[in-house]
Amino acid sequence: MSEIPITLTCADYARVMPLATGEVKPEGIELTLIIGSGGSWETRAEMLRRALSDPTVQVGEASMAGHLRRIDKGDRSFVGLPVFPLRNFTARDLYVRRDGPIKTPPDLTGKRIGMYDWVASGSIWYRHFLRFIGVAPASLEWWIGDIDTPRAQTHVYTLPGGVHRPPAGRSLSEMLIAGELDAIYSPARPQRYDPVGGPIVRLFPDIPDCRTRLFLPDRLFPPTASDGAAP
Repeated sequence: MSEIPITLTCADYARVMPLATGEVKPEGIELTLIIGSGGSWETRAEMLRRALSDPTVQVGEASMAGHLRRIDKGDRSFVGLPVFPLRNFTARDLYVRRDGPIKTPPDLTGKRIGMYDWVASGSIWYRHFLRFIGVAPASLEWWIGDIDTPRAQTHVYTLPGGVHRPPAGRSLSEMLIAGELDAIYSPARPQRYDPVGGPIVRLFPDIPDCRTRLFLPDRLFPPTASDGAAP
């Protein structure tokens, strides 16, 4: 019996590398794997876009939140598979200015925070984490835009009232360094991040300890970004 030809798009996560190298071969499938490279956030966004819009792709990484929104609107043209190639605790993605006013979680209340997207799966988990550390998301002034450079759009939507976009040509990192924002949430490390001497640092530098404190209360390991999606 001939193998079924399947093309799959995904970012270059460690979890899928055995497929990319051929160390693991799916039984009965002639797999073509198209992956992003070098941990690039821009190429990951391109993989997300192709999963849902490229007719040559049968399976691909896609937003869980976007999948649920489509179902809510009656669109069942894609099938979500319970496969989570990206799973991260979100404390590592919260960045502040080294010389800025944010030193502890309570300092965030009432401040201006930038984020890469409003409706992505990861951004939903970001807001959940803020509640976990005692910061009400509604108390913040939100700005949604590109972290460092323009990227492929994977969600097209209208922002809620009171949520802002940066001026044309401005990145969230630039606004943070200039003091126009107090913190940013970014799944990819900002280009100006440097834990030793750079202008952007993590609010929670002790990531292993923070992961443990987040996991233990309810044993919850977030599937932050993606599920498989197939036409």
